[in-house]
Amino acid sequence: MQLRDARSADAKDIARLANLAASGIPYYCWKTANPHRDPWVVGEEIVQKDTSDYSYKKCQLLVSGGKVAALLNSFRRTKIDTPAEISKLPPVVQPLARLENQAVGNWYINTLATSEDFQRQGCAARLLKRADDLAREAGVSKNSLIVRSGNESALRLYEALGFQVADNEKAIPFEGNLMGENWMLMVKLL
Repeated sequence: MQLRDARSADAKDIARLANLAASGIPYYCWKTANPHRDPWVVGEEIVQKDTSDYSYKKCQLLVSGGKVAALLNSFRRTKIDTPAEISKLPPVVQPLARLENQAVGNWYINTLATSEDFQRQGCAARLLKRADDLAREAGVSKNSLIVRSGNESALRLYEALGFQVADNEKAIPFEGNLMGENWMLMVKLL
C-alpha cells in the first residue's frame, strides 16, 4: 500500500471515511444543516476547502490498487472553542467539541478510518505511526484522539500503541445511534 497526501479529487472518499469513523455524525450534520442538498456533496465541499479542519490538505491516505484503503486526518490543535461557540453546534457534536478543547497543543488525530475491504490489514496502525512522525516533526509531544466507547477493536489497538483514556463525555444519541455510548479522549505521550 502506498501512503500519500490527499488531493482535492479525493474528497468523496475522505467524506465517506470521515462519516464511517464518526458513527454517521458528519452525514447527519450535513443533512440537517442543508436539508435541500445532497449531504454527500456538502461533505465533499467541506473537504475541498483549504481552511477547514476536515480539509484534504490535512489528510493522508493509504491507497491500494487505485482504491483508498484508509484515511488519516490530523493536525496540531490550536483553537479552543468557547462555551458560547460550543452551544451553537448541533447537540450531537457538543461532547466532542468539549473533549477536543482538551487536546489543544497536541497533535490531534481528527479522523482515522479504514475502508471495509481493507480492515484488519494493519492500515490503522501504520497511519497512527505516521501521526506520531508528523507530531514529532511539528515539535509536539502528545497525540490525542477521540473514540466511541463501543468501538472495542479500536480501543484495543489504541491502548496497545500507548494511548490512555484522559477523559470522557456521554454521547448524545441521534437517529437511533450512540445509545448508551460515551466518547473517550485518549492521549499518547511521544
